[in-house]
Amino acid sequence: MHKEPEPFWPPIVGGVALGPALLLAFLVTGHGLGASGFFTRFAAVASGWLAEPWAQANAYFAPFLAGKALASWITWEVVGIGIGALPSA
Repeated sequence: MHKEPEPFWPPIVGGVALGPALLLAFLVTGHGLGASGFFTRFAAVASGWLAEPWAQANAYFAPFLAGKALASWITWEVVGIGIGALPSA
């Protein structure tokens, strides 16, 4: 009843497959597919909620507070990753 797990792709095949996909995403959208920027945006917004004067005075976080930081494409990417992870788990 238990099926053996499928073997991983060889790293060189994975890299060759991932490279064009990332290049295409960059050419089409103007940015890559990395999601780490979401955590910076979320930290800025959370700082604005908890300590707005400090966050506005912070040179790193203040630019994120000028617009709608969580309305960015990267927020929806992270939400989509979470939603997509549920059925795959």
